[in-house]
Amino acid sequence: MEFQLSAALREAVSYAQNATPTQETAQKALRALDLTDLNPNIAHNTVKKMLEQADNHGLASICIAPNVVKTASKLRKQNSAVRIATVINFPDGAHRSFSTEEATVRSTAIDLITSNLNDANQNDLVLDFDGFQDAAMKNDSEKMDKIAAILEAGYKNRGTSTYKIIIGTAAFNDAAMLRDACEFSASFSPSCLKSDTGLHPAGGVTLEKAAIMMDVAKKHGLGVKISAGVKDAFHAAQYQALAQAIYGYDVTGNPNIFRIGASSALPKLLHFVHTARHLDNEHGSDSPSPQY
Repeated sequence: MEFQLSAALREAVSYAQNATPTQETAQKALRALDLTDLNPNIAHNTVKKMLEQADNHGLASICIAPNVVKTASKLRKQNSAVRIATVINFPDGAHRSFSTEEATVRSTAIDLITSNLNDANQNDLVLDFDGFQDAAMKNDSEKMDKIAAILEAGYKNRGTSTYKIIIGTAAFNDAAMLRDACEFSASFSPSCLKSDTGLHPAGGVTLEKAAIMMDVAKKHGLGVKISAGVKDAFHAAQYQALAQAIYGYDVTGNPNIFRIGASSALPKLLHFVHTARHLDNEHGSDSPSPQY
């Protein structure tokens, strides 16, 4: 679905669609990459390997399930610059992470405090995106207040960690509603707006949806994280170009402003950094990867 965008954002999207990767853009993507595995039953050795990969390749962070944060903190090297990130109320915002238990102000506060005590550096809190749309369409102020109270609990209990709000852009079919959700989330002063959980049946972010999110983030002085949409060096270059066009300067070298959640892209980015070729194209095709 093509979103209705302002002329300025349409121009930014067009600019991004014509972007092509370079070894420099791929290297910047690596520095912005959050290596993610949210399996609550992840093996000890897998966490260790993630930390080693992040250290070896200069990645921004590893992102893991809340129950694994303490283990990762113990395994992280003493002088490592790699951050440990986790998720709160994941993946739908209406329930506690990986649980059927309803998310409340109290549970959100407890989960954030516990996460920080376990040495998480970043906490990603999911907006109840379905609830938000339902409340907005029905003008249900009571439900909207409940959603707001949970985001406020996230802000108040963030501690010294970086606090991101996951918008869930894949769930939105209307540009105005998506912008309202981004504005609503930005009002709770996160460090960053993040696009998606990666588990929505509609897929992940698009350039059009990312443009709206970035536009709101820039307005409020926030960073952005593009997740569930960057599949290779080609897509990384597109979203980097989009951020540059909207912010008006190159933010992609600053992981405090620009992040990527694209663990499956790691081998492709590494390959491109070293060879300037797409990994998928090593067997004869030099055509660019398709846009998603």
